[in-house]
This record gives sequence, structure tokens and C-alpha cells, in this order.
Amino acid sequence: MAKNGIARVSVSILMVYAIAMAWLIGVRFDIRIAFWMWATGPQILLCLCAIFLRTRLACLAMLSFQGVFFALSLYLYYDVLYIHPDPQSGLAFIFLPLYQYAGIAIVGVVAKIADMIILRRKRQSEKIA
Repeated sequence: MAKNGIARVSVSILMVYAIAMAWLIGVRFDIRIAFWMWATGPQILLCLCAIFLRTRLACLAMLSFQGVFFALSLYLYYDVLYIHPDPQSGLAFIFLPLYQYAGIAIVGVVAKIADMIILRRKRQSEKIA
């Protein structure tokens, strides 16, 4: 039950992120839709990672990472587009998701290992009791 609630919060964060990204880049049905999909891909992957974790602690850790990740990436996109515009600002839409995927891979592996360790300890304590 709690895991289902965590997944709902994760998807809610994804929806807010997608709407904010669409507002930032002014999505229309042209090439910008591809950039929007590329920019929201890491958040979608975080939602999938949170769904496949089996323990509440690992899901909460992934959810907290997603919240920090959400705020940081929106700030970086906003900074590149509006605060410090530059001719190379468009490269942020190419390289920032690549860095985000690398960070998600690291955090996802750590969360899955923690998930497996927690489940193993829980099973061992059930066997003893």
C-alpha cells in the first residue's frame, strides 16, 4: 500500500516536471517535441526505477532523489534558457539528459543493491524468529 502511494507521488513529480519543461521550451508540434521527450526521459526512468524497487526504504530514497533531481534539472534548464542565455545554451538539452542518465544508473544500482540487502536481512530475521 505504501509503495503504491510512493509510486503515485513519483508519477505526480513526473507530470509536474513534464508540464514545466513544456512551458520552458514552448512545446509545439515541431522539433521541440523531440527535445521535450528527451528532456523528460530521465524523470520517466526514475519513475520506473521507483516502481521496480520492492522495499519502502529504497522507494523513499529513490523518491527523495527524484525530488532533488527534479528541482536541480529545472533550475539548470531555466538558468540556461533565461538567466544566462548563450549561443551554446541549446547544448544543455543534449548533454544534461546524458549526465542525468549516468546519475540515474549509479543511483539505481545503489538503490537496487540496498533493496536486495534489506530483503535478505528481513528474510533472515524471519527465519530466526
